[in-house]
Amino acid sequence: MIGVQKVDPQRESSFRPSFHFFAYELALQAALNTPRYQLPSLPLQPIPDSAAHKFGKSLHHESLGYEVIRMTPTQIAVLIAVVIAVVALVAVFILQQRTKKLRAKFGPEYDRTVAQTGSKFKAEAELEKVEKRVNKYPLRPLTAADRDRFQQSWRVIQAKFVDNPAGAFVEADQLLGAVMSARGYPPSDFENRATEISVDHGTVVEHYRAGHDVAVLQTQGQATTEDLRRGMVHYRALFDELMLDETVPAHARAVGRG
Repeated sequence: MIGVQKVDPQRESSFRPSFHFFAYELALQAALNTPRYQLPSLPLQPIPDSAAHKFGKSLHHESLGYEVIRMTPTQIAVLIAVVIAVVALVAVFILQQRTKKLRAKFGPEYDRTVAQTGSKFKAEAELEKVEKRVNKYPLRPLTAADRDRFQQSWRVIQAKFVDNPAGAFVEADQLLGAVMSARGYPPSDFENRATEISVDHGTVVEHYRAGHDVAVLQTQGQATTEDLRRGMVHYRALFDELMLDETVPAHARAVGRG
């Protein structure tokens, strides 16, 4: 039977049994399945609070069914490096998909914008901005009546070109503007209009630019008959594209329904 020991007053401050001490003693009794009064007389030493705290945490974690894994600084550094590498790979993949999408949509206009801005990231940001702006336009296909009227006007202009190339070219330029308005494009300057046209007609926007270059020469009195003929060919390519009885892009149908 364990008796009560007298504690030296000078050692009293160092011997402060805590709750963890009594928990440890009770656990020991349960393991031995021996009542307290039958325990052999053993010298008892106080358990430091730090050790008792660790022992309690260990029992708590084991009772929850998992084990705490402590990582070394090296392991933590390796884990961080792996996470950074994965994030970088994901970012590169997203940027590549973005470039592929914009290049396919804008066609030659993509390369032109990159060359103009001097940066692929600036160019892509600008093109995405244009795409979002065009997505808000109420774009629509031509009605059958408008299509017939515009096609008849083009045939008249072509007939005039034989006797009056300069006048016919000016009328062709004006007709394209009327067709774009009928399709839902708002009035704009040439550069903005060309970029906006490239969102859904990227394969022919270069014809629009080439025809405009001839128009500039014509206003300066420097366009030859051959220049005007080539300009008409470029304008015709864009005209035919806009005349197509095509399904308007999904974003335009959504805006129209709204």
